[in-house]
Amino acid sequence: MKIKKGMAVDWKVVNDLKAQVGEEVLSGLYTLFIADINNHLEACRTALEKGDLEDLAENAHRMKGGAGSLGCHRVKDLAAVLQDEAERQAADPVLRGMIRSLAGACEAARIEVAQIIDPPILEATG
Repeated sequence: MKIKKGMAVDWKVVNDLKAQVGEEVLSGLYTLFIADINNHLEACRTALEKGDLEDLAENAHRMKGGAGSLGCHRVKDLAAVLQDEAERQAADPVLRGMIRSLAGACEAARIEVAQIIDPPILEATG
């Protein structure tokens, strides 16, 4: 099976990780990542509703780290900006817009990551 590559996941990172840890562990890592980004994204929304910008920044920071480690650079970059903006206490509408953008990037990552999680996992061709 040929994996369709997109822009949400860095397939070089995926293949490097696969070589290091194997397909089964890789699939588990991405399964956990998807659950984590869903949880952290919801926590960001909740924190904003409560006005808890420190919690919002912490959740954005966690998303940034996980996404960066697994090659989801767009999610990482948007989470980093959200973290920075929350730390500097940006206005509510700015943060809401950033969370919407981050949610879109997370959805794109979920779509691509499904190819990694859903067996069989094959080499990305390019």
